[in-house]
Amino acid sequence: FSLPSSRQGIDVDSKWNQWLISHYGELFVSVLDPLKPYLDGSPIVQPRPILYFLASHFYRYVPLRHEVTGVFKTVRAEILSRLQRMNCLLSSGGKWCTPHELVYIPPKLAHHHIEILVPDAVLRKCFGRSYLTDSVYVPPAVLTELGVQELTSDLILDMLSECSPPNTNRRPNGVIPPEEIRLWMDWSG
Repeated sequence: FSLPSSRQGIDVDSKWNQWLISHYGELFVSVLDPLKPYLDGSPIVQPRPILYFLASHFYRYVPLRHEVTGVFKTVRAEILSRLQRMNCLLSSGGKWCTPHELVYIPPKLAHHHIEILVPDAVLRKCFGRSYLTDSVYVPPAVLTELGVQELTSDLILDMLSECSPPNTNRRPNGVIPPEEIRLWMDWSG
């Protein structure tokens, strides 16, 4: 970037800087495609250790709201917009998906093995979504910024209600009895 004589910030009137800023989002997201084989386990012809490192840290470089100021806010918005529209996150099934096709299990629920209660097949069948892989670290703040839905107890209850078999016997308060949940698990799997 071209800097003003004060060396404070960047020269926003510089045509060169304006060009860099207008292309930065595209350049940033274009880096992901060559890194995907290092994340999804695809065969790699000539492995490069530095690319393993970059791949494992890519999502940490996605700029967050509190990290940018001034003209770089537009760069951040462009990066997020592009990532939201592309297959940039890996599902637990090994498929590259858009952020809106995935849900993630927050750390506070990870040790409860929620994916056993609500298997990926059920999640796909009922909501058209899959679990985000846990083999690639993506900061929770980045997941939120990208629009990946967090798997919450409310979402699980919604799934149990909405995806239950047609003849489910609900209690008067709308709660599905445990024996019906067991039948539902057999029906939807």
